[in-house]
Amino acid sequence: DIGETCIDLSAMEMQRGKPMECVVIGDFTAAYAIAMSNSFGGSGGRVLCIGDCLDPSGGIKESWASVVGDRLGKTIFPVKGDTKENYQGLEKMLDIVLFSTCGMYHETASLISKWAGLVRSGGIVCGTQWDEDNYPASVAAIKEIFGSRAAKRSDSGFWYVQSGVSQYEN
Repeated sequence: DIGETCIDLSAMEMQRGKPMECVVIGDFTAAYAIAMSNSFGGSGGRVLCIGDCLDPSGGIKESWASVVGDRLGKTIFPVKGDTKENYQGLEKMLDIVLFSTCGMYHETASLISKWAGLVRSGGIVCGTQWDEDNYPASVAAIKEIFGSRAAKRSDSGFWYVQSGVSQYEN
């Protein structure tokens, strides 16, 4: 699902002639980053991973690096910081933000709200936890923030929203 979404968006990015700027937040970032990286078109791109990629001392986890393989430092990059931090200081607008995390309603809503504001108009905000039986607070937060714009792409729990015009876009 994330690969198909990236391929669709990457095709649009190639028309703009710009590389993709992506962030994966939470758990299992290596697997999702690989799917994104493999989907980049001719202009390429990078995937920043925040969450499960670094050990407590800030070093790259060997288990994470072994999954990412030769993409590490080429198209996939681990980022220091807590997933709840606000990265409003990023230099570029993002094309895709993927959430691979769940939690209490207010934590999930706050996290999504902070990062969704960094996605350019036409970009994608998406996640992996659309499961009302197992993650009701996460689904409630997604619905509250995005309303009917949030779409579940498949039975896998993948959801996405295409960003509208952003006040931050240049």
